[in-house]
Amino acid sequence: MELSAANTIAFEFAVPALLLLVFALGDALGTGLAKTLMLWLAAVQIAAVVFRPEDYNTDTWAYYNYVELLSEAEGNEVLLLTKFEPLHLVLVLLTRDFRWWLVVENLLGVGLLWTLCRRTERLETIAVVVGLALPLFSSSVRFANGLLAVACALAVFRDARGRTLLTTVVGGATHVSLLLVGVMQRRSWVPIACVLLGFVALALVNEDLRGRAGAGDDAEFAGAGTRSFAGCLLLIGYLRAVAPAYRGKLLRSDLLAACGVYALSMLFFPVLNRWLILLMLVMVVDAEPLLAGATVRRSTGALAAVGLYALLTLPFLFKLASTWGAEALEG
Repeated sequence: MELSAANTIAFEFAVPALLLLVFALGDALGTGLAKTLMLWLAAVQIAAVVFRPEDYNTDTWAYYNYVELLSEAEGNEVLLLTKFEPLHLVLVLLTRDFRWWLVVENLLGVGLLWTLCRRTERLETIAVVVGLALPLFSSSVRFANGLLAVACALAVFRDARGRTLLTTVVGGATHVSLLLVGVMQRRSWVPIACVLLGFVALALVNEDLRGRAGAGDDAEFAGAGTRSFAGCLLLIGYLRAVAPAYRGKLLRSDLLAACGVYALSMLFFPVLNRWLILLMLVMVVDAEPLLAGATVRRSTGALAAVGLYALLTLPFLFKLASTWGAEALEG
């Protein structure tokens, strides 16, 4: 079974629009019902994009060819050929088929999202995590599942000893760019600045790393990270306004980290946009106890959820609409 590109786009457009409505009605629906509706709608989109065409976008086509290559590899060839993180490599080797690999990856995504809903109470948290991860299931499914896995790890290991190590292991097993989660969850701008400076130093002497980071790529350079940076600023402003415990060290650290990562992504390395996304994810999941302690009104939380979700998804919807129009004209 395979959906046409137009039908896949229709699912990708309709579900986020309905989710925006759910978050807008979050105060009237109540947190429990809103989370249930959100989970079912997200599951519909995640299931639908499993059946997208192999040439739906460049990421999907690259995945198709890469999974096919790995499916035919044997023994040590797998280790020589793979660029997949451990989790995704294991799933490829278990399925040995592109479509079945997508099925298993997306089922994992639904399971992680269900776990997150069980472990979190704030609509703001769900809105940010879904807004960041859901649009990626039709392209970078590895990063999408990585974000959900990291969000679950941050929530599950919130008070655990060794949280830095545990979250780092989860991040590294799902996407290489998420190895930084252990550092970020410490909420101190100093180690983040050290990692950024170390990355810059390595990139200056390693041409391959510069290329992977997008240096000199005009297409990637234009506006890289602006949406994520705006989301970070909006979330920081919201937490500053409603949670007195956030004011002070946490606020300064998050603001400095966001500005530093954004400056580097805009000026030199567009791929660092992924670290802005990770920073926003860490901030919102770790804000749950602060928001609970601040006794934020449900209507205020629902309004914030709408604003954050809209900021993260409307650019994606506009892009889909233009692609949909181009498909219609070609048809």
